[in-house]
Amino acid sequence: MRRRFFPFLVMAFLSFLCGIASAHPPASLEATLQPDGKLQLVVSHTVNDPLKHFINRVVISSDGRVISEEKFNQQTDKTGLVVEITATGLSKGQTVQIEADCNIFGSLKKTFTL
Repeated sequence: MRRRFFPFLVMAFLSFLCGIASAHPPASLEATLQPDGKLQLVVSHTVNDPLKHFINRVVISSDGRVISEEKFNQQTDKTGLVVEITATGLSKGQTVQIEADCNIFGSLKKTFTL
């Protein structure tokens, strides 16, 4: 009985590892302050299925204080996430830190001067 179960266990473990291996952090992150005060974010994160593997959270902070935190349950499309976020108190010339998280594995954090 053990000998029949062992190959199944090994295959299940390898399948689990393959799922983790296909996960990856966002490739790039761009931020632009729009004239209406909204922050446009373009997060590059190429996936096969944006409903299962996606950017699930974006955090915008300045001077160690969280300005905005947005959560998502899918990406815009297979190439990434494009979103405009209303973050009060942002101004041209201000420095912000933006972090984008993958729902499976990894994150990307960048600093921008708006």
